[in-house]
Amino acid sequence: MEALWKSIQPLASRYTQELIFGGIVITIFVASLIFFFNPLFSFSTSGSSFITKPDYIIVEVSGAVEHPGVYESTSTARLKDILTRAGGLSPDADKNYVARNFNLARLIHDQEKIYVPSRFETENNIVKEPQNNTPSTGSDTVQSVNINTGTLEELDALPGVGKTTAVAIIKYRPYTSAEELLTKKVVKKGVYEKFKTQITY
Repeated sequence: MEALWKSIQPLASRYTQELIFGGIVITIFVASLIFFFNPLFSFSTSGSSFITKPDYIIVEVSGAVEHPGVYESTSTARLKDILTRAGGLSPDADKNYVARNFNLARLIHDQEKIYVPSRFETENNIVKEPQNNTPSTGSDTVQSVNINTGTLEELDALPGVGKTTAVAIIKYRPYTSAEELLTKKVVKKGVYEKFKTQITY
């Protein structure tokens, strides 16, 4: 090895600048290949910046499904896709309740928790059917939001509830009573008082 180095040392000394330049070119070439072929990156349509892709979300599925657990999916996932990932509804699931209250076509959000009630839970009012509250004027119908099955948008629309609180409500499902929002310290009492007449469980 020492003899080899002595034989090429004069050439290395003579072409130092060329070798450095060649090394820089090779480094840039390799870095470019890594950047352009890495699936985590893509140029935007304007070509002026790049965005990450795909956008992954993580959700939890529990209750009456075959394989409860935490699942990773893309931000374009629909509820039907996530339930399929969880093995579908289990034999004890209340399929009629799901058909009435679950929108299988809706988009799923990051950190969401999806809870599927069983027939035992619905028949014994552990999970109640959402109710409509009609004002005395009869001009509008206010749809109560089920805190066990409501979407992020529905919960976010409740008085005093922002996106952060809506995410927390979803995170701590299921609830056997509306008051569990307080006992689980999901919301403060003042906020709870603002929307307690507009929720069910």
